[in-house]
Amino acid sequence: MTDFRFIADDKLRNAIERDKKELEDCLRNQNCKSTLLLAGSIIEAVLVDYFLAFPKNLSESAILRANLNALIDWAEQEQLISQQTKELSTVIRNYRNLIHPGKEYRLSERVDIHTATVAASLVEIITEEIADNYAKKLGYTAEQAIKKVTLDPSFSAIFDHVVEKMAPVERVKLFRVIPSICNPQNHLETVTNSFITLHYVLKGKISENILRFEVNKVYEYIHTSSKLEAVFYLRFFASDLDLLESDQRIAVVDYCLNLLISSEIEELETYLRWKIFSTLGGYLNNVKGEEKAKDVFFAFSDQPDSYDEIFLKIMVDLLSAMSLERARQIIAGIRKMFWLSSRSIKWADNLETNLPPF
Repeated sequence: MTDFRFIADDKLRNAIERDKKELEDCLRNQNCKSTLLLAGSIIEAVLVDYFLAFPKNLSESAILRANLNALIDWAEQEQLISQQTKELSTVIRNYRNLIHPGKEYRLSERVDIHTATVAASLVEIITEEIADNYAKKLGYTAEQAIKKVTLDPSFSAIFDHVVEKMAPVERVKLFRVIPSICNPQNHLETVTNSFITLHYVLKGKISENILRFEVNKVYEYIHTSSKLEAVFYLRFFASDLDLLESDQRIAVVDYCLNLLISSEIEELETYLRWKIFSTLGGYLNNVKGEEKAKDVFFAFSDQPDSYDEIFLKIMVDLLSAMSLERARQIIAGIRKMFWLSSRSIKWADNLETNLPPF
């Protein structure tokens, strides 16, 4: 259903939503005249509401007296609607004539399923264009931002501006909902990446208490969700695990390390693409962490050689987040794994070659 939540007046919004539902029923039953009347009435209400909120040089009485023709002309002049939308609006510009059978007959107003369908579509088009203009002036709501990102990933170019203008309550709402609605199975990769970028921008505007609460969900996810869901949620908060209690952080890191020795190649490729391990090394930058990293190499030795390429790329990410000294100690330990013979040497050489300069 069309989103009319940008209309602040509860009574008006409720009336419009009621009429929109009735319009859909009329169109479905091919009650064409009723569809046209309701479409014109809804569009008129949406435009009147906008001009009352942002009157420019118009008086309140002039706005309330204006017919739909004038409202549409003003909307096009203010670039609230496109020229194409204005041209389509001819089907409902004189909708009030339909109230009077004599005028309808005398003026030969067209009433059929085709014009009714166009009129119903115009409600969607004009409402969306007006909602976008509300957002530009007053800031996006969480719901509007989600819809915009889903329809237009290039929206990411102005995320800083959008987040800055959002009301604080809408920022928090959006920050909290993105990880749950941004399921990798529901969106294209470009859309998902845009959501992740937006979430990162929002993170800079969120209090630590709210961030801590959301990071705690990572610990919950590894206990209650599927592997894909847990890892995807971790994608948003892998760099914030320092906000967890020590035992929770250790559990999350251990869970991730176990993924390396219990996942198929396709899953490992996903972890690399999502950069899950690019920050986790920072939580292993101690003696215990060093031993855990070596244990992963030892456990992974049971995997076929065909896994090595993707595994070593992930381990480069992991070691890059550690200190140079710690990374070198791990590589030296790999060289001493005599039971891996030439494989351990190949691994160590690969890591040394591909680690970035510290």
